[in-house]
Parts: sequence; C-alpha cells; structure tokens
Amino acid sequence: MRSIYLIKVKKGVWNGALGKLRNKGVKGEMKVSIKAHHHGSKINLEYTVNSDSLIEHKTWSSYIDGMLAAQMSSLKNSLNER
Repeated sequence: MRSIYLIKVKKGVWNGALGKLRNKGVKGEMKVSIKAHHHGSKINLEYTVNSDSLIEHKTWSSYIDGMLAAQMSSLKNSLNER
C-alpha cells in the first residue's frame, strides 16, 4: 500500500505531513509558486506546520528545514541536468 504524504487542495497548495512527521499528528500546508525571473524561473516554497507536538520536539524545525533544502537541491540538480 502506498503512503500519501501530501494531498493537492488547489493549484499550488498541498496539505499533509512530510517525512517522520507523518505519524505524529502534524498538519502541514505547502504552497509552491513558479514565476519567470530574469532568464530563468524563481521557485518559492512555503511549508507551514501546526501541531501541539512541536513544543515537545524542538528539533523538528531544523529537521523540516533540512528536508526541504534537500528537496530543493535535488530539484535544482535535476533541472540543471536538462
């Protein structure tokens, strides 16, 4: 059975939890926009997380930042290969 991380709500907006946060009752919302920028594209990603568990797990913010940075780096590398 396939695990679902994010569910598309509308264009550019997804709800759900990523990584190890999926099993922690975390509610997340990811907003992504892609716009023309000079001779390329500018990608904005905002991921907002809401949970009472965040108070107990103060390291989650750095975990989330690292996870999103790795995803954006992977996307950048994939696009540069084209």
